[in-house]
Amino acid sequence: MKSGVYVRIVAGAIFATLALGGQAAWARGVCQTVNGLNWCYNPDACGQPCNDVCAAAGSVPIADDAVWYAAQDTPDECQAIATAFGLTSIYFSSWTYGCVEDTAGTNSSAGELLGPLLCSSSPSCPAAHRTDMDQNGIPCGENSRHSICPCKPARAAAPALGSVGLILCAGLLLLFGVTRLRYRRI
Repeated sequence: MKSGVYVRIVAGAIFATLALGGQAAWARGVCQTVNGLNWCYNPDACGQPCNDVCAAAGSVPIADDAVWYAAQDTPDECQAIATAFGLTSIYFSSWTYGCVEDTAGTNSSAGELLGPLLCSSSPSCPAAHRTDMDQNGIPCGENSRHSICPCKPARAAAPALGSVGLILCAGLLLLFGVTRLRYRRI
């Protein structure tokens, strides 16, 4: 085997290991998996309903309003979402758009969420929150808020390159190195 072929094989093995070990890249968006759904908000903007929030994350909201509603329709489920995003308390009521939103207030920087978190006991909320929200169109600043929405992942997340990836890469290098030595004339 010629050395150029050997280098190409090793480089290909390293590239494949790194490519398979990469994380899903979201265009923008902070996401947490809670209650079986991928909840996201756009840290770069306030006043966006869920279609816009998920689009900013390179995705769309989940299609089924009943699944969306069921994932946040109890105080315990709402608290789990709040906790995942670093908030400590919730408001739970029959909100028209609050499935899920942070509390309106002064967002001094776009990336922060303000608690308590709002969740809704109204089954019609998900359909309304796709295209509308409280403080719709109001940019971050005084009296602004974020929508937190169940978005489909942009692509399935692959595991990060960890010990398994490194072991695989080292094993391939060893295998090709031994093979090269075996066919080399001494």
